Amino acid sequence: MKKVALLTVLGLFLFSQLAYAGWGEKEGSHEKNKGKHHENFIQSLNLTPEQQQALKEHRQQTKQKRKEIQSAVKQKKEELKAMLQDPNFDEAQARQISGEIQAFKGQLSDLRIDGVSYLRSVLTPEQYVQFSEKMKKARHDRKGKKGGRRKFSGAEEEESDRP
Repeated sequence: MKKVALLTVLGLFLFSQLAYAGWGEKEGSHEKNKGKHHENFIQSLNLTPEQQQALKEHRQQTKQKRKEIQSAVKQKKEELKAMLQDPNFDEAQARQISGEIQAFKGQLSDLRIDGVSYLRSVLTPEQYVQFSEKMKKARHDRKGKKGGRRKFSGAEEEESDRP
């Protein structure tokens, strides 16, 4: 029974990794399209060359910080996972690592807030409204493509009953 469960978990893990990596897609197609979408998005906002340069520089500056923090979160999650599976489990140490993960996530949240603040300082109010609307639409469009959590029958009724 344990072998069947282990093989099932391992199979799901491998399948999810292949799906996440874009198995079956042409190599580099996502990155090429990502660049085109970004260019079209920027052009649709009618940014001045100065605004484009300022946003590009800011994005480059924060990209490395974000990657470092995300890498640290990943490392800590792996550390926590190993600890939870260790026969010599130490709850205090697990809680400490969990706190470190939350601190890193807080740093990511701060980066996002800083980014929005910077964006508001560079864009005109009209451009920011247009940007917000486009982002809202993009999130909505992506939501269906990610194959997110599915609701089971009756779940909609249960959620509407909640306070």
